[in-house]
Amino acid sequence: MVGVREKIKRLVGSVYRMESEAGPTLSFNETASTREEAKTERIGNWPEGRMLRRLAAMRGEFQGKHTFSGPKNLAFLRMLRQAQEQGRAIVVVLPISPVYSKEFLTPDVKREFEEALAKLQHRVPQAQWFRLDQLDELNSKDYFWDLVHINFYGQQIATKAFLTQLRKTSILP
Repeated sequence: MVGVREKIKRLVGSVYRMESEAGPTLSFNETASTREEAKTERIGNWPEGRMLRRLAAMRGEFQGKHTFSGPKNLAFLRMLRQAQEQGRAIVVVLPISPVYSKEFLTPDVKREFEEALAKLQHRVPQAQWFRLDQLDELNSKDYFWDLVHINFYGQQIATKAFLTQLRKTSILP
């Protein structure tokens, strides 16, 4: 089916804009309006088939496992320590879609994630953490343009909440 879908896209793509099954990419031939359309898309509007394909693709990408102690964790720790040495380190934990959460985040995965964050907070205690992933307002398919990225509408909510939290910590006036 994927091969057929790709052939149809090539044949018809120049006439009709077809939905992309890929995640975020850089494209130098896109217009600003095309990029804006993607940012306002809502996964709640996806057909069931597209949702199932994206979930299957993601499951294949991480092979059913979430890990929080690998090389990315070590790189993140180095970045936090470097930021702290150069001034202030601020970490913003962004939300993921409720679809992704329901499909992949078991209680054990959630616990491991929280433990990994707690370890990082302990190792770099001066860093300020903002948990936008805990905002109930963003727990809707309407605020994500794919399974893990918030869309324009979600970004507005997240930005407002982040600025409010920054003001409470006296970072912003």
